[in-house]
Parts: sequence; structure tokens; C-alpha cells
Amino acid sequence: MNGKIASMGRNDMVERLKLHVEQADKLVEKTGYRRRSPEVELGYAALFLAQGDLVRAREHLARGKRLLKEMGIREWDFWVLELSRLSG
Repeated sequence: MNGKIASMGRNDMVERLKLHVEQADKLVEKTGYRRRSPEVELGYAALFLAQGDLVRAREHLARGKRLLKEMGIREWDFWVLELSRLSG
């Protein structure tokens, strides 16, 4: 593990997560590569969960689950279940 990341505080890690999710979202929008839209939604769900915003976390989780189902993508099943469990 990168020493810098291991020494980061929780708030810094949440800010880093926010930066990465927003960058991914912009890249999907810019390129039109919608195959990654479910992952962006799951990223937002994780971000809002980490920030304690369960309402928004559940909204993004629901969108991510819907997109995964529509696209027939199963590789994210574990993470969807884990986020669902954590967000109640």
C-alpha cells in the first residue's frame, strides 16, 4: 500500500474518493462511454455513504443497480450487495 494513502485521515480519503468519482463521471460524459455509468453510480453511492448521506447513497445505489441489470453486468454483484447492506 502507498505510504501516503496509509497515512491519510478519513476526511482526506473521502475527499480523494470524491475527486476520483467526479473525474470518472466527467470522463464518461466527455467520451460517451456509458458502459462505465454503473460504476460511476456505485462510486457516488460509496462517496455519499462515507459522507453519511444515506438518502443520496441509496439513490445512486438504486441507479447503479438498475443500470447493471439493464446492461446484464454481473461482476459488481458483491459490491452492490455490500453497499446495500451498509446503507441499510
